[in-house]
Amino acid sequence: MNYPKTDGVNGACYTLATGLHVRINPRGRWEVRYKKGGMQKKQVFGKGEENRARAFRAAELLAARLNLSLQRETEHHTFGEAIATWYQLSVQRWQPGTRECYQGIIRDFLPPLAGLPLDLVDRLRVKQLLVDLLKIRSAKTVEVVHAAAIGGAKMRRAPDSNSGALPMTTGFPPHCGQPMGTN
Repeated sequence: MNYPKTDGVNGACYTLATGLHVRINPRGRWEVRYKKGGMQKKQVFGKGEENRARAFRAAELLAARLNLSLQRETEHHTFGEAIATWYQLSVQRWQPGTRECYQGIIRDFLPPLAGLPLDLVDRLRVKQLLVDLLKIRSAKTVEVVHAAAIGGAKMRRAPDSNSGALPMTTGFPPHCGQPMGTN
């Protein structure tokens, strides 16, 4: 249940789509509430984790039936945060020289992407960065920048099939010795 969460009057309130919420009502029960214009629908479930899960399932089915796009919350909000998390999770298995290399790559070459929301960093944007770098740096340096960019991008979950965003774990320019223009 990875949806944007706010604190409501009675507890947690999750926004699954525009006008579609799962929240705790004044009696402590989970409910699904959908408002659009003057129309309002509400379905109340019981208390506890089992009913919470039922409420989310019902809200997701309602969203699918009404063709609403779900607003899933990403684990990381910017590409820079994702790269930092990837580095921290990977640094223990690297030799000191590799650590220094990736620190330099992150510091010197990835700042153009670092402040962008993770959903905006797609294959085309990374490829453009790599093509621009290839004009001023060696192919080996561009290859290492590519590896770091993929590492940060893998920190994002696979998007919804209806969101239009590309999965970041596939579809990047070729890696390890293949020419950049063959993609």
